[in-house]
Amino acid sequence: MEEGRQIIDKSFLALAQELQHDLDERSKRRIFSEGRGPNSVEEAYKLQRALRSVREARGEKVIGFKVGYTSKGVRGNLEGIMGLTESVHATCGIARVIKMLQLLIIAVLQ
Repeated sequence: MEEGRQIIDKSFLALAQELQHDLDERSKRRIFSEGRGPNSVEEAYKLQRALRSVREARGEKVIGFKVGYTSKGVRGNLEGIMGLTESVHATCGIARVIKMLQLLIIAVLQ
């Protein structure tokens, strides 16, 4: 196993493959609408790692990280709603960066 890589649980890998299919088809994310999504922050990160694995297997590359919910004030205001007490993070691939840039350009041009 490469350094920094984690073993992906097969059940999360199956969910990630289904989720990626729905993302590709731009359809409803069935695992969430059917209540089969993660039930904890730990499970959400496991699903995220599995989704990263699926995307890397098809040739996408991680080029950065997205960190959110970093302000202590924001966390304090939303803790009761979101249930999170710490910042969250995700990998960011080139396709997502391109999409964010496209949206930014559209917003600037309007």
